[in-house]
Amino acid sequence: GGEPPVIEDRKAIEKACEAGNEVINVSIGTLGDEVGLPSADQFLDGFGQSKFMKLLEERGCLVVKSAGNSGIRMKLDADLDDPIVKVGATTSVSGTAVFSATGELDAPGDDVFVLESGAIPADKRAGGRDRCDAAAGRFIKGTSFSAPLTAGVAAQVIGTLKTSTTFTSMSGKDRVRLTNRILRASTLA
Repeated sequence: GGEPPVIEDRKAIEKACEAGNEVINVSIGTLGDEVGLPSADQFLDGFGQSKFMKLLEERGCLVVKSAGNSGIRMKLDADLDDPIVKVGATTSVSGTAVFSATGELDAPGDDVFVLESGAIPADKRAGGRDRCDAAAGRFIKGTSFSAPLTAGVAAQVIGTLKTSTTFTSMSGKDRVRLTNRILRASTLA
């Protein structure tokens, strides 16, 4: 029973978009996505991908997707009309991380410090002073960390732009295009 995972993922994104979310972060995909092969859902339901993209455009939903960790480097053509933006990972010192697949945008994703679940005792977490030391976490890497950082920036951009009636009166597609332009102008190439 059930549908293939790629269809379930797409339905979850559609549901989030229909609920009014303007920025949706996802860290899903396959090696085929990283090398530019047609996605599995194009084969599974014919024109479903076109319908999916049209829904995102009409609603003004921007999907920020991790590029993947295969290290595959390909030239990607930036498509400002595309409501799905792939994000690669950078290091703190030398540009694109060795493990990162090519993204349309890049954001920090190597040596990211994260707290480990349960590493902070309850008495240090709630009420009063929260403390964090190196023993409470570790450094990790992956484009699954780059994409949410970019999604956060995109949400801030949209939140700021929403104060303008010019932006709020734009079509969903034009809102996505403007957000894409601002993101590309604001990140490492």
